[in-house]
Amino acid sequence: MKNKEKTALKASDKDELIRNAAALSDKLAQMHVSRYTNPPKNLREQRAMRRKLAVILTLLREKELTHEK
Repeated sequence: MKNKEKTALKASDKDELIRNAAALSDKLAQMHVSRYTNPPKNLREQRAMRRKLAVILTLLREKELTHEK
């Protein structure tokens, strides 16, 4: 993930991050199932999606912790 994408994600609000995380997790589930039926053309795509999901979830957690204080 590029730095511009990370800064754009940091600037987005909590609801948008939740929607992005849900969409990514759905797409990852579809890719996981389709991996057994159709061999993927780009093997790194799934790894990149998992990392992007991890960044989004980390940003959500950071926002939760800063609002508690």
